[in-house]
Amino acid sequence: MDSRDRFLIKAGEEGIFLANQNVLVRFDPDTLEETEIAFTDDRNITGFSVGGSYTVVATDDNGFSFFDKGANRMSSENCQEPCDFTHTAGGYALIANRSEPSVRLMKLESHSETEVMSYDSKDLHDEARISRDGKTVMLFDYEGFSVYDREGKNLAREELPDPETIYDQQFRKEEDGSFLEVIWYDGTVRCYSAADGSLMRETAGDPPGKDLYEEFFTDRYRIISPLHGTPEVYDRDTEKKVAELEKKSYLTYVTQLGDDIVTEYISAAGQRYGLLLNDLLETLAYLPDLCDFCTLWADGLCFLCRRGSRRSEGGEDTG
Repeated sequence: MDSRDRFLIKAGEEGIFLANQNVLVRFDPDTLEETEIAFTDDRNITGFSVGGSYTVVATDDNGFSFFDKGANRMSSENCQEPCDFTHTAGGYALIANRSEPSVRLMKLESHSETEVMSYDSKDLHDEARISRDGKTVMLFDYEGFSVYDREGKNLAREELPDPETIYDQQFRKEEDGSFLEVIWYDGTVRCYSAADGSLMRETAGDPPGKDLYEEFFTDRYRIISPLHGTPEVYDRDTEKKVAELEKKSYLTYVTQLGDDIVTEYISAAGQRYGLLLNDLLETLAYLPDLCDFCTLWADGLCFLCRRGSRRSEGGEDTG
């Protein structure tokens, strides 16, 4: 390997770790297969330490960041001085510099009591949904999907055929089970079980129209969400249009929560979030990383931590 910038390298039983500019990678010691474990955007890496499931990386802007084993950035912080010394192990991390006679010691806060499910953080996906019975979680994107049980055991991992011709995906929660519905441009529809990932059924129909849209209902409203366009809200009694929802994001789900409404979105950058609205469609709260709503734990909003776990807020069982 050649570079105008210096290399930082460490080798041990877990592999060969090499940083150059803004990328830290791991090489398998037997096959030399390369895996990215940290990316620091426009900042160059000046030091790093890999400890089990977590990595701490120092950068040339006097900052440091923590990454999980799936290369997801967990947190970042800036210091007054360069982070000359970094080390992490056993849920602890140490940061220090050459100018001060002290070190900074940090401890990981996992909040495991709020976790409802876990999965392999290296399993890439765009969306995550909990099954109706609360026994499994399905992670999916246009490339494929994975199914995990509540203990984090992988039950299925499948690649979807012809992903470049997939038109849409929707996760359905029906009384007879939950499944991922995948629609192709040629009209093919396949439904995959959220219990074990098996193909439940396949049908062939007409190609989807350009004006296809999805409808969501609450006690008071009918919400129309076109594939490309702004969601519109209609009064169910008068059929009059009463409001428009987020214009710059794609509406994925609408859930009635008592007298309030939870709307779920994916932004143009791929970020999932939700909005808690009152009955007048006024925003009460912004919900970052919202990915699902589950009634299994006394009505709870579930959030995707991107660290291999899903957390829940609301309900006496989860705090």
